[in-house]
Amino acid sequence: MGGFTLGWTLGSGDPRCPSNVDIVLTHTPNLCSVGQRHCRLVHYPQTNLLLIRARSDTIIDGKDLLPGSRHTSVKHTFNESDSGMTVEKEMGVAVGELMYIVRFTPFSETEDYADQLDRIGSARSAYQRPPSDSATPAINKIGIWRLWQAKWGGSYGTVSQGYNSKTGSLIVAKRVRRAKNIDEVYLVMGPVAARTLAQYTTISMQDWLILFRDVCLAVAHVHSLGIMHRDIKPDNICVNDNPLSAILIDFGQATENTKSDNHEKGTIPFLAPEVIAFKRYKREELANLPPKYDRAVDVWGIGISFVNRFAKESWKEIDLNTWKKIIDGWNQPGSSEDENCLRTEVQKALAWRPSERPTAVELANDVDIFLDRTKHKRKEPIP
Repeated sequence: MGGFTLGWTLGSGDPRCPSNVDIVLTHTPNLCSVGQRHCRLVHYPQTNLLLIRARSDTIIDGKDLLPGSRHTSVKHTFNESDSGMTVEKEMGVAVGELMYIVRFTPFSETEDYADQLDRIGSARSAYQRPPSDSATPAINKIGIWRLWQAKWGGSYGTVSQGYNSKTGSLIVAKRVRRAKNIDEVYLVMGPVAARTLAQYTTISMQDWLILFRDVCLAVAHVHSLGIMHRDIKPDNICVNDNPLSAILIDFGQATENTKSDNHEKGTIPFLAPEVIAFKRYKREELANLPPKYDRAVDVWGIGISFVNRFAKESWKEIDLNTWKKIIDGWNQPGSSEDENCLRTEVQKALAWRPSERPTAVELANDVDIFLDRTKHKRKEPIP
């Protein structure tokens, strides 16, 4: 490697070039340009995608890379799964007068994987089909998008992770259920967060506040568009780590109505008391509630989600006694100014009567004022 710090290198090198390499494999594709007889293999850790990046005079699988092109079309990916790591096929690359074969091999598993394929191939099956040479399912190709098998499902379709074959960026695609007048519709979104709030346990108090503020801002934006989400819960709040931010997802239960009496939407443990009232008909117990619920149910959803994750509390559904226990617990002083701020704002969101709850904008503003006063700033992303 010498003093070269960009990444792993392949090839004999060109002594006329400062870096003395022909091919560079790096996690930082924008760190420096690629010129002369050089090309770079760009590895995207999120997608395990490998792209070849060059300017000209590069041939990929027999095809010239157009002058000025920054990325080739994707010819190669390798994917991790429970059964190991695999590759679709090998690829020839010509850089100037030098020729290379790019092949991915999981060295620690190569012999075991080959032995297993031999054993499967020698076994006779009813259909006499040869064994697959891939340890992972085939990738679904839709235009420039490459999608893996569906990972989530719901009443409105399935959701898959994938990547953009031109840039390597991670995306999520929702396949909408077919209808009489619809063949196939995919909603492509990105970038995708790796985890949801439900998967978070121990983070700093400042980070809890930033996530709370971000969720409030997301809900405020949705409300400004005239939409009521109706299913805010930890599983529907994605979290990006770099920089830390929250993303509200899954609008399958949403409505453009400003008021509703439909109690069949949402997830029971996170439903506001006015929705439970419609579901359980406990009018005598849940008195003084309006005949229909409104966007205040989303504010409740924010507060109850953070009680669930921060305090690690759970319940089947909210009734008056459960609510009193939650509020009593959250009335206790926190161990820091940050925690006291979070406890105060969550309690506001959990007002029993919807008319007494602040709006999502008001909650976000309260947290912003606190963060500004205490000089907390959002962390910059790590390059």
